[in-house]
Amino acid sequence: MQLAGQFPEDLVGIHLNAATVRPVPEAQQSEEERTWRQAAIAYTNAESDYQREQRNKPQTVAFALSDSPVGTAAWIVEKLKVWSDSGNNLDGTFTKDQVLSNVMLYLVTDTAGTGVWYYRGSADDVLPAGSGSRGKIMVPTGYAAFPHEMVNLAPPKSALERDFNLVRYTKMPHGGHFGCFEQPKLFTAEVREFFRGVRG
Repeated sequence: MQLAGQFPEDLVGIHLNAATVRPVPEAQQSEEERTWRQAAIAYTNAESDYQREQRNKPQTVAFALSDSPVGTAAWIVEKLKVWSDSGNNLDGTFTKDQVLSNVMLYLVTDTAGTGVWYYRGSADDVLPAGSGSRGKIMVPTGYAAFPHEMVNLAPPKSALERDFNLVRYTKMPHGGHFGCFEQPKLFTAEVREFFRGVRG
């Protein structure tokens, strides 16, 4: 989204599987959007404490994650379980090797803290001077709507159409927030199909 907003002439398209949309007055929202916004607020209140901690106290959680392999595993596995399309069966979505490899990437490279600081950086990120708020992104956009995406990152198609030049919207049969990790074949096929369309 940042690239499309800042360098639209350099991109043939962007493909998303999670997105934020600009707020609009309630009178301009469809009933589906109003329902989604209420659900997104409830979901954010229930599931975003990790984000607040990482954004507001990044170094505290960075030390804790870097110092405790069990803590790092618990922090990551809880998110894999809640945000994926695994229900109560994480083993049905990810192998133990996949989960352990994911955890070990942070521990072995000592980058748990770096991963946390992304949230602080995003909070500090500002638009270029004089650009005002983000307008509609006009770069051709594809969107993969995974059925178990985090509610606050899964706006209805109508909201996406208002914010993006949406040329492809695909309801995916399986997957959640980690769509490319959970469903790599489905994800790859979707992205390839989108870019075939915008290139040709």
